[in-house]
Amino acid sequence: MAAHDVPTGHIGIHEIELAANTESTVTFGGDLPSQYDLARVEVQVLEGTAPVYFRFGPSGAATVKGTDCWSVQPGTAVGVDVPTAGDTVVRLISAASAVVSVGRG
Repeated sequence: MAAHDVPTGHIGIHEIELAANTESTVTFGGDLPSQYDLARVEVQVLEGTAPVYFRFGPSGAATVKGTDCWSVQPGTAVGVDVPTAGDTVVRLISAASAVVSVGRG
């Protein structure tokens, strides 16, 4: 698993590589709730041949074709309202390698 942190006040993390069938996390940090407890996140698949699946929360893994995950098709982006409170942790996975960006929505 790869873990990526978005520093306080920054927009997101861009062009990170996902390894096939390996979960990666993106965590938004900060000292104030407005910096880490986000209302909306956008996930964009920049490169890849398979969808990327993602979910939110500090626990519970994202799974390929998971019924508790959102999916993003290659070459597209999806903005989603964050259904969790507290630190915003985005958990991502794909059946094939992919390059993604995750940012504040």
